[in-house]
Parts: sequence; C-alpha cells; structure tokens
Amino acid sequence: MRLILLVTCTVLPLYGAEAQDWKQLINKADSLEEKGDFPAALSMVKQSMNQAKSVVGETHVDYAFLLQKLGSIQLAKGEYTDAKASLVASQQLYLRVGHGIDTNYVEVLYGLGILNRIQGEFAEAEKLLQETLKLTEAVRGRQTTNYAAVLGSLGNVYATSQNYKKAEPLLLEVLTLKSKLFGQQSNEYASTLNSLGLVYLNLEDYTRSELYFQRGLLVWQELFGPKHPNVGAILSNLGFLYINQGAYDSALQLLARAKLIQKTTAPGSLNHISVLTNIALCYTRTKQYAMADSLYRDVLDLTEQKFGKTHPQSAIILNNLGFIAEAQGKYADAVEQYRRALLLYNAKVGEETIGAAEMISNIASAYFSMNNLRSSDSLYRKALPLLQRQVGNNSLRYAGTLDYFGQLLNYNGQLDTAIVVSTNAQKIISDNLTRNFLYQTARQKQSLLDKWIPALQTTFSLSLSHPKRTDAAGLAYAGSLFLRNLLLGQHVSLFARDIQATDNKRQFLIDTLRQVSNKIATQYALPIAQRKSLDSLEARAEILEKDLARQSAPFRQAQRALQVRWQDVRDALKPTEAAVEFISFPYHNGRQQTDSVRYMALVLRPGDAAPQVVPMMMDETPLRRLLARKKGAPGGAALYATRGSELDTDQLPKGDSLYQLVWHPVDSLLGGIKTVYLSPSGLLHQVSFAALPYHSSQAKKGSEYLADRYQIRQVGSTRQVATSIDDDLMYKNITSATLYGGIQYDSTGATRGSWSFLPGTQREVEEIGQFVGSKVTVKLGLAATETDLKAQSGHSPTVLHLATHGFAFPDPAVASNDSTPGGNAFRRIANPLFRTGLLMAGANHVWAGGRPELGDDDGILTAYEVANLNLSNTKLVVLSACETALGDIRGSEGVFGLQRAFKMAGAGYLLTSLWLVSDQATSDLMTRFYRNWKRYKTIRVAFQQTQQQMRQKYPPSVWASFVLIE
Repeated sequence: MRLILLVTCTVLPLYGAEAQDWKQLINKADSLEEKGDFPAALSMVKQSMNQAKSVVGETHVDYAFLLQKLGSIQLAKGEYTDAKASLVASQQLYLRVGHGIDTNYVEVLYGLGILNRIQGEFAEAEKLLQETLKLTEAVRGRQTTNYAAVLGSLGNVYATSQNYKKAEPLLLEVLTLKSKLFGQQSNEYASTLNSLGLVYLNLEDYTRSELYFQRGLLVWQELFGPKHPNVGAILSNLGFLYINQGAYDSALQLLARAKLIQKTTAPGSLNHISVLTNIALCYTRTKQYAMADSLYRDVLDLTEQKFGKTHPQSAIILNNLGFIAEAQGKYADAVEQYRRALLLYNAKVGEETIGAAEMISNIASAYFSMNNLRSSDSLYRKALPLLQRQVGNNSLRYAGTLDYFGQLLNYNGQLDTAIVVSTNAQKIISDNLTRNFLYQTARQKQSLLDKWIPALQTTFSLSLSHPKRTDAAGLAYAGSLFLRNLLLGQHVSLFARDIQATDNKRQFLIDTLRQVSNKIATQYALPIAQRKSLDSLEARAEILEKDLARQSAPFRQAQRALQVRWQDVRDALKPTEAAVEFISFPYHNGRQQTDSVRYMALVLRPGDAAPQVVPMMMDETPLRRLLARKKGAPGGAALYATRGSELDTDQLPKGDSLYQLVWHPVDSLLGGIKTVYLSPSGLLHQVSFAALPYHSSQAKKGSEYLADRYQIRQVGSTRQVATSIDDDLMYKNITSATLYGGIQYDSTGATRGSWSFLPGTQREVEEIGQFVGSKVTVKLGLAATETDLKAQSGHSPTVLHLATHGFAFPDPAVASNDSTPGGNAFRRIANPLFRTGLLMAGANHVWAGGRPELGDDDGILTAYEVANLNLSNTKLVVLSACETALGDIRGSEGVFGLQRAFKMAGAGYLLTSLWLVSDQATSDLMTRFYRNWKRYKTIRVAFQQTQQQMRQKYPPSVWASFVLIE
C-alpha cells in the first residue's frame, strides 16, 4: 500500500539570499514529491542541504528539518536503509538542540513509525505512532490535519497486522475527519479510501472494498494524472481484489499498469514488491505454476535484499511457493515452505492472526495429500478456531477451511461429522455469494462463482459416494437448487424489478446500459482490425451495471428463490408429479477434484423423506459420443433416427443407448408418476427427453417414447416448482403477436448469399397470421430487420415468433472445425453469446465480411443483443430456426446461447430446436402447434399434441428436435 506522508513545515527565519535559495529548493522538492517524481525531489533536497550547510550549519534545527525531509522522500522512493539513517539523524539532532516537542520533531517520529510498519516491525510502529499521536494532540489538537494523518497511519498499522477490529472504526473516524479538513477530492481523503478498501477486502466485503478503491482512484487520477505512484498503489490493490473474486484477466490488466508505474517511480519499494507478488499470485490461481514460481523467487530475493530475511512479505511469498509445490504434487517441499512461512509470520505479525491460521490450514492440506491423516486432522482443528476468532464463523475464509476439513473427515470415515461440517460450509458460502452478488456486474459474479463452485460441489461427490444417506442427498439437492441458473436469476431479477419502476434515474441507467451494449455488439460484428474503443465501451458497461445495481434495492425476487429448500419443492408437487434434478460435476475422489465429469440424478416425489440419489454415468464420454455429429448429418438427428438402438462403434458396449444412459437409472423410481419436472445438466441439455425410446417392462402396447409415458416439463431448475411455475399459458391470453419470416438475407433481394431464402418460413408466418387474426403483426422480406425486432423492447408482444436461420459456433478455444461459411467476425469471439444468433434481413453482407448496410444494425441478431432487450411482456418466444437451443454449456448455469439470452431478456416459455430440421418440416410443426394451442387451450398440451401428430408423419429426427422450455 502506498503511504502518504504529510509533512508540515514551520515558518523558518530568513538568513539572506542564500537562505532563500535553499528554501526555494525545498519548495521545489515538495512539489516534485507531490507529483511522484521522487528521484528529482531527492536531488533537489540534497542540493538544498548543501546550500544550507554554509548558511545555518549542520547542527542547526533547520538542518534537522532537512534531514527529516530527506528521510521522508527516501522512504517514499523505497530507499529504506537510507531513510532510517536520515530520520534517526534528524531525531538525534532535534533532541540535541532542545526541540523534542517541535512539530517537525513529531514529523520525524511519524516517519519512523511508518518506516517500521513498512519493515514489518508492527509493535514498534504502533508504539512510535501512539507517541506521535499524543504529541500531535498536545501541539496541534485533535481537529487538525496533522492529527488526522497520524491517526490514519496508526489505522494502517492495525490493518497491515490484520487487526481489522481496531483498523475499521479508526479509519472510518479518519475518513470523516479528513472529509472536514481536506474535502473529499483531496490526496489525504483518497489515501484513507485506499486504506479502507484494503480493510474491507480482507473482511470479504468486496462490494464496499471496490467502491472505496474506485473512488480513491478517481480522486488520485484527477489530482496527479494516471502515472503517479499513488495511482499505481491503488491499481495494485484493486487488482488484488479482483484476484480474490476470481477475475484474473481484469486483475492482470490493472497489475500490469501498476507494475510499470512503481518500476518507474519507486523500484524496489514495498509497493513495487507488492505488485509483483500480486502478479505471481494471479499466475498461481490460473495454474501457470512455472511463471509464478520464477517470479516469486525473484520477488523473494528482492524482499530479502531490501528488508533482510525476516520481513512478513517473505512469509507470504514462502507460503505461496508452498502452494505451488503442493499443486505440483511436491508435498514434502510444500510442508517445508509452509512451516518456514508460519514461523516467520508468527514472529513478525503474531500467532493470533488470519495469516497464521491460513498457513496452518495449508500445512494440514499438504499432510492430507501425504496421507498423514492424524496430523492433518489435528492442524485443521487448530486452524478453524483461530480463523473463527479472527474473521468470525460466517466468512469465506472460514468456509473454505471447513470444506477441506469436511473432505478429510469423509475420507477418514467420519461421515456423520463430515456431513455436518459440509452443511455448515455450504451455507456460509451460499450466504456470502448471495450478499456479494447484490452489487456486482455479471462478469464479477461469474468469476466469484467460478472460484467457489468447487467447494459447493463437494456435497455432490459426498452424496454420490453415499447414495443411501438421506442427509447427504438433501445437502446435494440444496446445493443444486442454489447453483442452478444462479446468475441468470440475478440478472432477470435486476432488470425485471426496475422495468416497472418510476425512478427516472434507474430507468436512465437501464436505457444507457442497453445503448452501450448495442455499441459493443456493433463493434464485435466488425473484423478485429476495424474495432474501435471496445475496451472503453466494455468498461463503461460494467460501470453502468454497477451503478444500476446500487440504485436498486436488493433483488428480493432472486433472493427468495435462492432460499427455496428441497422440502419446498417436494411439498409443491401434486400426487402424480415428480421432480428430477440432474447434476453433472467434476468428481472429487476424497482427496482432490478429478477431470472425470460424473452425472447423477436426484429424484423427488410427494411425501419423500429425502431426495433419492441415482448414480448415473461415471464418465460422460459415452454420452458425448452418442451426441456427437456424424459426417453428413447432425448427430442428434441421426441418433434419434435409430430410436436409441445400438451404435456401430467398438468404443461402446453393445446395447448402450441414450435411454439406458440417461433415463433407465431413474425410471424405476417413477411408478405412478404422470408428470415429470426435469432440470437437465451438462450434455443432457442436448437431449430431447420426450423422444427417448421407452423400454420399460411396464410400458403399454404402442408406448414407444417417454412422451407416451410422462408429460415432460423441462425447467431451468426444479426450484421453479416451488416459485414460478404459473398456470399453463392460455391461448385466450394472447393480446398480441409479432411474427418474422420470409426474410430476405440479401438486401438487394437476391438469394445467392451465404444464407438462402426459406420459402417455408413465409408460408408459415402468413398461415399463422391468418389463423390467429387481428392480434398478429407479420414482418416479411426486407421489413424483417434486426432494428425492427429491437424496437419491440419495452413493449414486446405476448408471442414473438422468429422463423429464420440460426447459428451456433463452438468455443474457439475447444474446437475450430465448424464448416459453416462466413461469420468470421463472430466465430472467434470468446463470449458465447456472440457465437449464437439469428439471421435477419440483409444479414448476408456482414456475414460475408462486409460493413453493415441497413442503418446501425448488421442483420445478425446475436444472443448478446437479445439479452439486452426488455421482453418482459413476452410469454412465449418461438425460435423456428435450427439449433437455437445450442451454445456453450457452462456448469450449473446451463447453455449460454439464445435460450439463455431470451430468458435474460425476461421472456417466459421458449420453443426452440436442438438440431437441423428441414424448412418444410419445421413449418408444418409450427402451424400445427398454433392450431393445437387454440384447440386445446394451453401451451403444454398443445405442444404435446403437436409432437404426437408429427410422429404420424415424420421420424423422431424431425419431431424430437423441438423442445419447450419453461
């Protein structure tokens, strides 16, 4: 952390022209120091001292002042040995000439106090600053700038030594005092904002921490420009915050800026060392162990050169080197590094500290990996009470250690205690994430969730290992209910609450955020070389999103949904209903998380005392092979065309099928059940459950598919059974419908571009339009524009029907063999919401690499753009296009593609497709669906009847493609 030294000079007597010269040099030095130009300031002070020698001599009180000034600049520059010599010399001279209570003498004590804090001598630093505080109060009083500065430095000592209970109230008092004395746009005020940001970071109040850092950064940049050392310090702290949140890319960007600033202004200083340590930590968290190890060792050498081998920073680096060794399986080396770190940290900072507790926990972890279970258990039992005393029993730090301890207990056969411990850990983590999510951007939420999801998934492995334990099953179901579509629910809640608000400021933020998001989408549509200001636009969008969250009260709807228990789901089920929550996760073998993705199902029926655990695939490879695309045909269509029969492959046992993999394990638990609410996970998002062949011995004659046996209701999470499963959408409740079809993808009307005209889509929307009547607006040809569709935002129709081409590019980091021509601007983007979309009027020009012709829009409606619309009035979105249910599958959040985007926009039901279907067959299905909706009144029955009718005319490869998602 950058230390801000407040130097208050007394009025000095004049000694003639030469005296005036050395004083003028000091004034210049002050100005240079304030600008952060420490080398020039140091040179100016030394010139001043040379002149002062001949005027006042080296035993005068004024020379003591110059020594103090020299020491303060050396301290800021990171020349700590020289700084100590200068400050001690100044102190001794002041005492020798009888100025022991002079304000400048007090400044010497102040500088020595700060120097001791930097050197890790916290007890001595506290003693010196307490003495300085008393003298300052006696000489200047409490309501003064000097008193505020010393009090703030004392708060920094407490913060650096992890005594946050003392640091927080003291620094808040300082902030109030500095606001009165200096104003909120001052260097001094920003310094305390920075200090408080660090306190709240370590107290895991990430929202408040970021707020203080951002406010301090704005003040310092306004005062000093972007290259001042204070700016570098706060950028480093902000980067450290993002590391703690798991946002490593954002952290590295800030740390790179901070490193350049500190290397230029104060190389080798503690601030410089801290930046380098943070960069190495970022490498560690992203598993770039070789780079992290090399940088840590360089920083350790630098630290020892500057401070010797007993500085607390050395302990932190040794601890982190131990973590790298443990991650690489070098457990004995890890224990040695951890122990060295702990001994040093205990000696310099104290045994009753957060750092000490975490180092003890790290040793316990390494012992666990070495199968020294007794030592591991003993150390965890020592670390946990220590952590509890320091941070309380509701912190993420405490929960993380609890999670590891629970894993040890389970491995050691202490299952009862393991479940109690894991239950506690799960609750603490979920409560913390919920609280931190309230005022974070979507990217920050995703990063924080990615960091903590392995701990939450521990309960899945625990339940899978002990499927007969009802308490473990309930714990796993609770974890799945919390995680499933967690971020999606937060997003929808944020915008849904504010859409109806009358608060003009909030509505302005929403509108502005959507405008900026549209500009971002426009930039991504361009070739990389032609994109401009994309980074600044994305940064602006994040700021707006944070402001919107802060203007909104906590998202009550989302918070209520997160409090749903599995018992609530059970109690909401009707007698012939059941809930099936599928879970996919990297399996934890008791010691560590493996690369093996396992699947299980949690089945819940009315009256069940607990969910029933159904182990499924030990590895998802067979499922991946079954769903893989075949040459010349979509994999899904080919699979269902065989109705789940044996596949000609040597890699699957004879008789394996999709049904046997994903449904047979749960079917025996569904006796007497007619309706199944199911929430898919992982690759199961690509399965059309209704079309699975039904091989049960209980099947009636002519019962071939699950659709014949059950009414399948696919939901994002089975929590919807208890929260948002409304009455079936009735046809009579349609007040308006907008249908897009017969789209001309070439703006000239030609049909020779990348995407061909679909004559069936024009017949489809015209027929539906005639059937539905006056409630319908039909958009055809060149009128079916992206701009027109976006204009529906805020006052969208009850039904939105899009009959067109769709696209879904694979993750470029995983696969690059997609054969779809064109679309190069989209296929290489990391964000999956840009790699899925729909084609609107005039799309071919941009798809082939041209610039947009039809206004600001390019004719390619990406999922990202859909997500930024307000479609809260729309109860049904029909995506009459191919592969509109596809996208990247991302853990508990499901599919990142069009279906997620329309849900983010606030839409209700989605009728969407899993694979390619012919134009004619799709048109037939859609017109039948609307007719059935009118005839059978409700949307679910209409879809079920449509599938049955399509079965009489088409193979499963056609009718199984479309799924209704609630």
